[in-house]
Amino acid sequence: MTYGTLTTLGQDVFSKAWLRAPASTEIGRDTDAMFMWLWWFCVVWFVFLMGLMVYWVIKYRRRAGKIAPKSASHNTPLEIAWTIIPTLFLVYIFFRGFHGWIEKVVAPGDAVEMNLTGARWYWSLQYPNGAESPASTKIGAKDIPVFYMPAERSIKLKMQSADVMHAFWVPDFRIKQDLWPNRYSQMWFKAEKPDGSKTHPTISNDAKDEVAKALSGVPYSDHWLFCAEYCGDEHSEMAAIVRVVPEDAFNRWQDAIKNGTGTPAELGLAIWKQRCASCHTVDGGKNTGPTRK
Repeated sequence: MTYGTLTTLGQDVFSKAWLRAPASTEIGRDTDAMFMWLWWFCVVWFVFLMGLMVYWVIKYRRRAGKIAPKSASHNTPLEIAWTIIPTLFLVYIFFRGFHGWIEKVVAPGDAVEMNLTGARWYWSLQYPNGAESPASTKIGAKDIPVFYMPAERSIKLKMQSADVMHAFWVPDFRIKQDLWPNRYSQMWFKAEKPDGSKTHPTISNDAKDEVAKALSGVPYSDHWLFCAEYCGDEHSEMAAIVRVVPEDAFNRWQDAIKNGTGTPAELGLAIWKQRCASCHTVDGGKNTGPTRK
């Protein structure tokens, strides 16, 4: 059975056994396959060993009126076998896992580099052209940022924390990386092309909103971004959306946000939603920090 077949089989079993969708990246599916291999490896050995234990407990149980046989003190072939065989499995697990880890931490040479910052309690992302995403969506009572990413293109994130320790975690990509203050860490991914089940609204060519026009009718897929390291009061609300679109649409969108379309009030509102709303209000309501009113 080939490696590709094992990966596909592991992905299929994972999806059916846990009722979850497969990973949205090739490396993520490799992680799923490795997880399922370890799972079934443990299950088979557990059942085998517990079966032997139950059999021997019954077979060699103490019986009334019969003297218990003397236990064997040494069996060299058996001891060599139960040392070498598990070790061979562990060697395979090590190299298989190490190969997957290297694939995740070493970005391809042609990867697009972006700067990600985690702070209490928001995420901010700077694109190669220096612009930041003005998009956001409301989850519950809080606005969270939406980060647009090109599909089928390697993206390298250079990450840091502005205050305490955070952790970049996208479950759909099967990636997680810690962020520390005064230190850079990195992570990369290459998301798959959207399946077309979701599309942006179609905008007339006469519309003035260049950002919306760049995404008019464009398919997309959303992937949750969480902080996986407890960082304070609003840790559970420190979320974002990684929105994957075709690369040509991403390039148009990136050019549009670079030009700063929108009034100063609209741009300021976008910045407030992404960076300030987690602590400050503008309507006199109570929050961690002082309100504008």
